[in-house]
Amino acid sequence: MKKKSVFITVLIAVVALIAVACGGKGGTGTGGENPPELRDPFDFDGNYAAPELTIDGKSDDEQWQAITEPLAVYGHNNAVSVKAYRGEKAMFFLFDVADTVLLTNGNANDDTVTEGDSIELYIDTLADGGLRPKSDDFQINLGIHGKTRIMQGANGLWGGWNGLIDYEVALDGTLNDGAEANDVGYGLEVMVPYAQIGIEKDDTVGIAFGQVDKTGLGNESGKDWDWYGWTYNGN
Repeated sequence: MKKKSVFITVLIAVVALIAVACGGKGGTGTGGENPPELRDPFDFDGNYAAPELTIDGKSDDEQWQAITEPLAVYGHNNAVSVKAYRGEKAMFFLFDVADTVLLTNGNANDDTVTEGDSIELYIDTLADGGLRPKSDDFQINLGIHGKTRIMQGANGLWGGWNGLIDYEVALDGTLNDGAEANDVGYGLEVMVPYAQIGIEKDDTVGIAFGQVDKTGLGNESGKDWDWYGWTYNGN
């Protein structure tokens, strides 16, 4: 009986230790007993939506296969074809880009993204237009080297935005191997959750697209790289 009593005592002690380790009062877990300063700020519903499609820069998903005509064709020599899909929790865009020279500038999430091969997506969540960006306007620049420059309008200017998006690039060629035209292009797929930009699935939004095509090893605008926008109804 003595040994059994000792075993039960040890077992109770172990259970107590497990309870503390699993986020009991004063621990570091995400349980409701923790004070706010000890809770995981990213662990709550709605912060991130799991993709309905496989985000890989490719058109293999049945949702993309079902779309037979692109939403837009634009860019340098109409090199960019883009499809759009409205999912349950996010909107998706798939860009297919013909590009024989795959080049980027730098390796940072900053303005240099817009000086190398990249795609630009603009979303006007109120679809109210305007010549200057407002708080309902978002600009998403996605470089083929995995770097981003994402912004939100404020008082007529573009400022930083900490929204969560998901995107992936699939290269058909070799990145930054010189200016010789021996590449084929790239696919770029992006998911923008509705909750991140404050809209619902069926809301009407305005969109616009851009492309930066870098062809030279220097960094002179108009010579080594240039910007091309989506022309719609002649504008």
